Amino acid sequence: MLLVTIRVISVFLAIVACVISCGFSILAADEEPDGELITGKEFPNGFGVVRSSLSPDKRYGVLAPADFDHYDETKHQNELVEVNTGRTLAVIDAETGKAGFMNRGGIQPPRWSADGSFLLWEVAGKWSPLALVLLKIEDGKVEWQRDLLKMVQKEILARTRKASPTKYAAIKKRNSELDQDTYPDGFTVNVQITGKEGAPLTFPLNVEASLESDPKAMESPPKNQLSSEMKAVLDSDGKLIVKSFRTE
Repeated sequence: MLLVTIRVISVFLAIVACVISCGFSILAADEEPDGELITGKEFPNGFGVVRSSLSPDKRYGVLAPADFDHYDETKHQNELVEVNTGRTLAVIDAETGKAGFMNRGGIQPPRWSADGSFLLWEVAGKWSPLALVLLKIEDGKVEWQRDLLKMVQKEILARTRKASPTKYAAIKKRNSELDQDTYPDGFTVNVQITGKEGAPLTFPLNVEASLESDPKAMESPPKNQLSSEMKAVLDSDGKLIVKSFRTE
């Protein structure tokens, strides 16, 4: 009898534990029904504010398409908006990042300054970012935005071309059929803003760039190769200051 009683109690406790566990799972799902995006009537159908993009005071965030049905890679669809009203402060002038999975990358955790006056927006790509933009916000308006990806790519390309003009010209011609937005002048140019992960944005920003002449990392690359590296800082006025550059 005692053995039977113990078994009954054990089964009962197992059932209770399962019910509690399932209940918590249901509650956890209900707590964040919209997943990555905050949606509402303030925003266009098929769009929402990326939760991780909320400013420190939760007033602003970045709008993004929810799925591929609303994603258009030919348009700039990410917007900095006021969350409660849906008011657009600015369209981010860069390739669009959508919520969830993207074929070539995706939205990276945006970084804000502690006072909410600066936002660094990044969309990752296969070889380099699809978007890397710094926005300056003041009095409910975007004062300016800097396309850091294009700015830094332009600088390292110019320095590499000056350092090795003949080789640069030959590689540019060889890779001329590649998509120039993805491979400027036929090169892979990666740009990174370094710093402690998850930390508020502080200035000057540390910038690193690397250039390679073998864009698709082929197993048997052409003999004529060129690479370079550059380190720089960006101040709070959006000015880029190069600290070092070298080429191979």
